[in-house]
Amino acid sequence: MARILLALLLLAVATAPLRAAEPVAVPVRVGLHEGYGRIVFDWTRDVDYQARIDDGRLIVTFGEAAAFQGAVLRNGLDGYAGAPQVAKDGRSLMLPLTGSSRLKHFRLGTKVVIDLQKAAPAAASPPAAVPAESLPRVKVRGGRHDGFSRLVFDWESPVGELLEEAPGRARLLFDRPAEFDLSAVNLARLPQIASLSATQEGVTLEVPPGNRLEVERSGTKVVLDVIGSVEASAKESSKKPTKEAAEETGKNSAKEPAKARVVEDLTPRRQTPPSSAAPA
Repeated sequence: MARILLALLLLAVATAPLRAAEPVAVPVRVGLHEGYGRIVFDWTRDVDYQARIDDGRLIVTFGEAAAFQGAVLRNGLDGYAGAPQVAKDGRSLMLPLTGSSRLKHFRLGTKVVIDLQKAAPAAASPPAAVPAESLPRVKVRGGRHDGFSRLVFDWESPVGELLEEAPGRARLLFDRPAEFDLSAVNLARLPQIASLSATQEGVTLEVPPGNRLEVERSGTKVVLDVIGSVEASAKESSKKPTKEAAEETGKNSAKEPAKARVVEDLTPRRQTPPSSAAPA
């Protein structure tokens, strides 16, 4: 009898890790943009992946099993792909394409981004590279406020954005290229931003440890706030003259907590309802 009990105990111990190895839940978001559709896999850690188009199908394979979640599992990507078939092992998805598409994929932090672009007709010549002078010019403004630094991107029409964050570094990417004018940004007045550079896709920031970033919209403008840590904010506030600190406190106390950082000089007077939190 003792041997039977011992055998059952060993069996339970041996199978316990197998039961615990449940697939991680991975939200999947989709979005339609001008000229392409996007699928974003919101992994919370780095995972190997492969993406390819094979025989009219988009096949995405990951190095780990996952429990994928999202409306894309029922509806697919409208105009680009149907609802996916998920492999039994939870490592890959196969989406039937609804037309001829080109594939682009890349990482944004731990996220995996898949873009499907409508392929040009076979007889058409490849599109010429867009010269920098023909890109829209987007002015970037900077402002220093109590406990945070603000960047405002003066887009003239609505645009999608995606924020990538890593320790000490962040990138704000937009869904179409532009020439970003940083001449109005004085980094010496923005203590929460160590450096700022731009490409046609967006901007890259280096930020001190402990800061956090928030992206908001104000009409067609995109607002990026770099909020200092509690210790940094307290140190910054201690440098203010007493009168200036009192005036700043009076302004903030009249606002709701969620809007305490809104400053009139960088936020248009006419507000529009914000769009969805983060574009796919």
